[in-house]
Amino acid sequence: MTILVPVDMKKNQKILKKIDDKEVILLCIIDPNVLEIIAEITTEKGWLGDKFTTSFKNALTKQYERLLDRWMHNAETVLKKMNKKVESCKEKGNFKKIITKYVDKQKPDKLLFTYKKGYNPYWETLNPIINELCKKLKVTCVIEN
Repeated sequence: MTILVPVDMKKNQKILKKIDDKEVILLCIIDPNVLEIIAEITTEKGWLGDKFTTSFKNALTKQYERLLDRWMHNAETVLKKMNKKVESCKEKGNFKKIITKYVDKQKPDKLLFTYKKGYNPYWETLNPIINELCKKLKVTCVIEN
């Protein structure tokens, strides 16, 4: 079984078609702390004023939730056409804790993280956390872009 975690919720059908396990868990996570860090970075760089940070974080959260729903629908469609058993899970909370909980509970063969290249603040923020998880967890970790 593979747990597939789309880091940035960007569509990438090439990666979906590479999955060779018959069973896939789509684990979509929105971590409010990561979104807050992204909002703070935009303020620090001068792209937004201090009073816009909260409203920007809220807008970012809504955008990621929309992307998550669209990504999940597309991934389910592609994987089901490939005759894969698909379970979709949406979680909101601490990225690291949620991943650890799912790996401990599901005992997957593979943990697959996906993201799109280019400017990607969500990936940039989560990359060190993902690398730490891959070293710590007793599962094969793959990062695809």
